[in-house]
Amino acid sequence: MEWHLSFFLVFCFSFVFSFACDTITPTQSISDGQTIVSSFQSFELGFFSPGKSQNRYLGIWFKSSPESVVWVANRNNPIIDSTGVLSISEDGNLVLLNQIQSIIWSSNISGVAEDPVAQLLDTGNLVLRNNIIVNSGSYLWQSFDYPSDTMLAGMKLGWNLTTGQQLYLTSWKSTDDPSPGSFTYNLDILGLPQLVIYKGSMKWSRTGPLNGIYVGATPNVANMVFNPIMVFNPDEMYYMYRPVSDNIVTLLKLNQSGSLERLIWNNNTAEWKVLYSMPYDTCDIYGRCGGNAICSVSKSTIYNCLTGVRVPDLLEYSLNENLSLQECKAECSKNCSCTAYANSNASKSSGCLMWFDDLVDIRLVAEVYSGEAIYIRMPPSNTGKSEEEKCPRVYCFRIKTKDRYSGFDHSGTVFVELVQESTNKDIEIPLFDLATIAAATDNFSLANLIGEGGFGPVYKGNLSTGEEVAVKRLSKNSGQGREQFMNEIDLLAKLRHRNLVEILGSLSCSGYMSPEYAFEGTISVKSDVFSLGVLMLEIVSGKKNKGFHHTDHHHNLLGHAWVLWNEGKALELMDECLRDSCVTWQVQRCIQVGLLCVQNFPEDRPAMSSVVFMFANEAAILPQPKQPGFFTSQNTSHENMNGTPVEESHTENDLTITSLDGR
Repeated sequence: MEWHLSFFLVFCFSFVFSFACDTITPTQSISDGQTIVSSFQSFELGFFSPGKSQNRYLGIWFKSSPESVVWVANRNNPIIDSTGVLSISEDGNLVLLNQIQSIIWSSNISGVAEDPVAQLLDTGNLVLRNNIIVNSGSYLWQSFDYPSDTMLAGMKLGWNLTTGQQLYLTSWKSTDDPSPGSFTYNLDILGLPQLVIYKGSMKWSRTGPLNGIYVGATPNVANMVFNPIMVFNPDEMYYMYRPVSDNIVTLLKLNQSGSLERLIWNNNTAEWKVLYSMPYDTCDIYGRCGGNAICSVSKSTIYNCLTGVRVPDLLEYSLNENLSLQECKAECSKNCSCTAYANSNASKSSGCLMWFDDLVDIRLVAEVYSGEAIYIRMPPSNTGKSEEEKCPRVYCFRIKTKDRYSGFDHSGTVFVELVQESTNKDIEIPLFDLATIAAATDNFSLANLIGEGGFGPVYKGNLSTGEEVAVKRLSKNSGQGREQFMNEIDLLAKLRHRNLVEILGSLSCSGYMSPEYAFEGTISVKSDVFSLGVLMLEIVSGKKNKGFHHTDHHHNLLGHAWVLWNEGKALELMDECLRDSCVTWQVQRCIQVGLLCVQNFPEDRPAMSSVVFMFANEAAILPQPKQPGFFTSQNTSHENMNGTPVEESHTENDLTITSLDGR
């Protein structure tokens, strides 16, 4: 029996460890060309040459993706030939030896270990432990304490407050050279903790501070992939993440150009997909716009009461976790040195974070990110007032494009202009159905065409009331966009002049207007998400949302789908013609994504990038949908965004109707 066991060990280590041997004992070693593999075939350890280099390094990589090296032992000391050997020394250290038996790298533990064993875990962690103690989590040494350029699930970034050891990522110098490059990724614990990419000793990009829910501006798709973990205690402070499902394989990689990429493994294509990266754009470069400016790559020119931002860096600040937001506003307002304030704990909507002096590195976050709200003080205006009057109040703000040189920034960067919060309310515009407009214009007859502008044709029409109107239609070939068209509608609705025609309303139909547009005239990219959700539910059910009715309730198609979902009967929504040819989980996913898209409040709906991710990744864990907008049928009164009963209205095209009478 002893002979058979010895034979197995020799066999296992001689044939490239094809039987997933995951340990090394003091009597065993690994030579170049041999590997060990973690127990569930997740990770492999051995020798490799990066890129075009001929040098040899000891590293760990994904078994299914050998080019994805996640850890390198001898980053600074390559072996110039294939004579390297990894073994356990007499004092219990893991050591890497070259041809002349010189130590190239060592685990360098203090003291002498008794009966040590090295093991490659399925987390990608190489550990040195006592052979008697198995699965205790207590190790003599572990590779997770010495990260390279990759952060795996369960790995810590942060500080051991007892020993002073800092754990951080360091980029490779190049794709051919894994020695430490110019960039590091750290948990910065000065002030509120935040994750920062450094280029040398200078900040390169940052997430923003911990706000009680997440660290800084976080992509919306992140919560479907992993759960962030922040730990603070007297012994250590660190950041960690765990996948939301065992089926998800994801990592963070800091590359040699200073970009931190969140990668996710696609089992179908057997390749890595970039979920998001940091810096996301030029505005993620630290201090891109200088002090007291908000950086944005958006082409839009106006944002009222801007809330989706990455808050400024914590250079001169104060923190009081016991104050509410209103109390924080009062504190900032009476302190002339306070330049801005915000909640420090978004999970509890509490905590007072106040900034002083210049605001540095504040940006409008991209659509794929969740941002935070910030309140900024207006600069003082008149100098002839008392000191109390000189100290300005704190307002929301909007932004406009402004030239860094003389009026226009060719990079598309948007700078902030602080203004007093507007008291004007959005103008409500009545809605007309398509049949009414078509009848008024004789089905958009050429005989009724009276002109054409930048947006498209304008038709003369007569309503059934006898009122003469002009109908402006947005053309597909228009040189102007939907946003400009909506801006003109808004402008016409607000202006009053005897030489301007009066706007009467906009097109109304059943497919797909969002509640916030129908009731408040507010439109955004989340309005398009709502429309997409309606379309998905219509495709799955084979029924139109407009005119849908059910014998058991008064809900429309969206409400019907949501009721079935809550009852665990979502597949009953499916059209009979799909039942014999469908893939069940795909239909279930379409219904869930559709319901997420038609949720009543825009902030609850996913971004388009998140929708794409949900469909492309079967293993993604999706949130549960909330009640959809337009929950009841169009003939039933329901509540608007503010809880006021209204009649439902719909639209599917861009048209305005204006009276031809002067005013």
